[in-house]
Amino acid sequence: MNTNFYSPILQKKAILIVLLILGGNSIFSQDIGILSHSSPNSGCELSNSELVTVNLFNFGTAYSGSFDVSYVINGGTPVTETITLTPFPGTTSYAYTFTALADLSTANTYNFTFYTNLIGDVNTSNDTLNNIVVVSDTLSIGGMVTTSQSVCLGINSGTLNLTSFIGNIQFWESSINGGSSWSNIVNTTSSENYNNIAQDTWYRAIVLNGFCPQDTSTVAILSIDSLSIGGNIAGSTTVCVPPNNGVLNLSNERGTITDWEFSSDGGGSWISLSNTTNTYNYINQPSTYLYRALIKNGSCSTEISDTAQVTVLSGAVGGTTSPANQSVCSGTNSGNITLSAQLGNITSWESSINNGVSWTSIANTTNNQPFLNLAQETWYRAIVSDCNIDSSSIAIVMIDTNPIGGVLSANTTVCATSNSGTITLSGEIGTILDWESSINGGTTWNPLSNTTNSYNYNNISTTTMLRVIVGNGSCASMFSDTVTITVDNAANAGSITAPSNVCVIGNNGTLVTSGVIGSVIDWEFSNNGGSSWTSLGNPTSTNSFNNLTQTTLFQVIANNGVCPNDTSQYTIAVDNITIPGTLFASDTVCALSSGFVYLNGYQGSVIDWEESNNNGISWNSVGLFTDTLNYSNISTQTLYRSFIQNGVCPNDTANIITLDIYMSNVGVSNDTTIELGTSTTISAYGGLFYSWTPSSSLNSSSNAVTIATPSVTTDYTVLIVDSNGCTYQENVMVSVTQALSELVIADLITTNGDGFNDTWNIIGIENYPDTKVLVFNTTGNTVYESLDYNNEWDGTWNGNPLPDGTYYYIVEIKEETTIRKGFITIVSK
Repeated sequence: MNTNFYSPILQKKAILIVLLILGGNSIFSQDIGILSHSSPNSGCELSNSELVTVNLFNFGTAYSGSFDVSYVINGGTPVTETITLTPFPGTTSYAYTFTALADLSTANTYNFTFYTNLIGDVNTSNDTLNNIVVVSDTLSIGGMVTTSQSVCLGINSGTLNLTSFIGNIQFWESSINGGSSWSNIVNTTSSENYNNIAQDTWYRAIVLNGFCPQDTSTVAILSIDSLSIGGNIAGSTTVCVPPNNGVLNLSNERGTITDWEFSSDGGGSWISLSNTTNTYNYINQPSTYLYRALIKNGSCSTEISDTAQVTVLSGAVGGTTSPANQSVCSGTNSGNITLSAQLGNITSWESSINNGVSWTSIANTTNNQPFLNLAQETWYRAIVSDCNIDSSSIAIVMIDTNPIGGVLSANTTVCATSNSGTITLSGEIGTILDWESSINGGTTWNPLSNTTNSYNYNNISTTTMLRVIVGNGSCASMFSDTVTITVDNAANAGSITAPSNVCVIGNNGTLVTSGVIGSVIDWEFSNNGGSSWTSLGNPTSTNSFNNLTQTTLFQVIANNGVCPNDTSQYTIAVDNITIPGTLFASDTVCALSSGFVYLNGYQGSVIDWEESNNNGISWNSVGLFTDTLNYSNISTQTLYRSFIQNGVCPNDTANIITLDIYMSNVGVSNDTTIELGTSTTISAYGGLFYSWTPSSSLNSSSNAVTIATPSVTTDYTVLIVDSNGCTYQENVMVSVTQALSELVIADLITTNGDGFNDTWNIIGIENYPDTKVLVFNTTGNTVYESLDYNNEWDGTWNGNPLPDGTYYYIVEIKEETTIRKGFITIVSK
């Protein structure tokens, strides 16, 4: 709705405008601006359709037409609407309400900007109204005070906390009359402390949020509990040891019974009884106990009642009989039973012969009860009295029957190598305590740790006697009869001694056995490796043979008692005669050559080779045991033969071969020395073909005579092949020296350190190792000497510079007779 009105502000501005007119200033034409806004205004929970109204003012002359008015919320999208006023008088205001409503339903602070837009407006400074703040607040929420609780009278403190509230806490309130009236508490925090309140008190908080009405929180109620009172227990008494029982009663308490407790150590420690009633029934209390109850009233601390004592007398204790169990042999026995650890008076003893079904009283008030020659099992106990009657533990005297040892099965004989069997016991009465064995005819016996009716033996090695020990309880043990297992030693055919090999021609000998255990019952032989045997009908310890033609296996057979037969075998190999074979082959070979000779067609083993260098007059062993002999660098005629032996048959010698030597007449010229750049002739002789190396400095490498022009000292090798096809290698050394004319001796030393002539320089001296030089002064004294000069002398003597002047030198080359002499001058500046 559009409304024209004059506000006090407009009135003041109108006065200002009039003053401006009166002052002679011209009124702006077409000047429309914004004075203020009238809605929306800050409030509680604004809606999503709030009216937006601004107050416009025409600062200029009357205007008829249209112009835009806009508003923007928090810098968002502008809302613009067009106004048409016909006319809009000058110096008048106009309240314009936008048709577009503002959504301020979300609690927030909103910043409005208003502005106008008039085409031709001559003054824009009044067109905008900025920073119009509108606050939309949420409803106040008082929240919750935590928590209602009970506290103990006069002894309490704590804190109440306000949560889930919206707004600012204005103050707290308390009520001591159930909320009929309230008292302000100056506190604007979310916590309220209380301390030692003495009556029920209610608490609440007052909360205000911005422009919204204040709200009240929930109420927390602090209830007051009276102090706990422990009360009194009735029922203290004295009783005997269990069985016993009684009742304890609690009265005059205030609060709830949370438990009863008892103490068996005079109150040093307490144990819960899990009882929350006013009475406690005790049953079979074993010893003196103290009792008390725990009382708690609300939030107040727990109080303890007074204590009650139930005293338990120790009463009679029957004690312990000793021994508790014993066995005696039937017919003749005696003993004593002793009572200990009893409490009270021994009134009697009792005995039972039917396992405690019925008891017979014995007039005995002492700690000992004797017995004599019992014939059946008897139980004993003592009767002890005090405030009650108790019986002791039971002592049992058991009766054992006399044992009988029984009978073992028959004697037997076994072999030591492999035996097993079982000896059994029968007819015994009692318990088998053990078996025993003896290997010395019963002189001593050894336990076998066997308590069964049978004994299994396995591979025993000596004759053994066995017996069984039978016992029964406390009665003396008895032995069974004895049985003997006789052990025969295993048959052993021993070992055979005889030749291992014989020659097929004329052989004989004897096989002798030794170490036999038992008796020899026969000899046998086999010609097929033992596949079949032929008896020799010979029960003696030796067996003779003669003229064996093939390898034969003999065995002797021995027997001992029940043991299996044993055999011992021996093989006699029959060696065939030695065949010496043939050596290959006699030949003529080159001097200093290598090769081999070999043996073929022999039977047996090569036992040696021999060689002779004097046509067989004497022979030397080669120490070779193979069928091939390798020779090398042979230089004289040599004869060879080999020796062959097969087994034990006599050895034999193969044929003799002869290696003759081709005589050679080859050679070369002598070593020589030449000067560098010259040539020399070298030669070889005695061959058909020649080959020289290295060939690069020769005019021919295949002639007997060739010209050598080496640049360095060279060792020439020549291969010579003669008419027999033999190849020989010879060497000729050609040494190369520098020509004397190439040795240049300097005659000046300048010791100024300029790098020129600083030392005495002899050009070409490096080609003459071991060259001797001497330098003398004018008086003939040696000032320098070297046996292998290498251009190092700098004109000093003993490390000191020599005086400037002329000196005399001598140069002696090792391989020459010519001596070089001259003068050298030393100049230092």
